[in-house]
Amino acid sequence: MWLDMFGALGWLLAREPNGAASTVREAYLHFSIVRPSVTWFQEIFRLAWTEVNALAVNQQVRAEAFVLLEKVSEAKNHFEAGFQYIREHFEGGEPPI
Repeated sequence: MWLDMFGALGWLLAREPNGAASTVREAYLHFSIVRPSVTWFQEIFRLAWTEVNALAVNQQVRAEAFVLLEKVSEAKNHFEAGFQYIREHFEGGEPPI
């Protein structure tokens, strides 16, 4: 429930267990009258972090994220080259100012 409904999964995939703890604690405001301190949640995530971080699915997600980041960088470079071409061939080059 913490991972899916309370939004901790994204924080854990981003290697931010403290962010996960804060997010889960804030979610308790809507679901419970009693809301433990953020340090209580941080301790739970700290204890589970080693195991969660070592899961094969996490390693796979990080590898795919790295590949995606490279593709986004390639696309950005492609667009910048296209804009530079347009500027040079249709707009007269670099602006004078």
